Amino acid sequence: PPYFTPNNDGINDFWSVKGLQYYPKATTVIFDRNGQLITTLTQNNHVWDGTFHNEKLPSTDYWFIAEIPETQQIIKGHFSLIR
Repeated sequence: PPYFTPNNDGINDFWSVKGLQYYPKATTVIFDRNGQLITTLTQNNHVWDGTFHNEKLPSTDYWFIAEIPETQQIIKGHFSLIR
């Protein structure tokens, strides 16, 4: 999705690439605007809650790269975290 709002209201509280749970080898890396690695999503950890080292990150845009070895796809994009 183009944005998420991790405010614990039960709507859009987490960000993930939809459907990646069906590809066991897929990984998604999320970066901030400076290129700092924020987190890596895998089959065992496939959603992001908007934190880094248990600290809430600010409202801004974040970028991702999803690699799906099973289909030899690389998907790149960005989304907004809105608090």
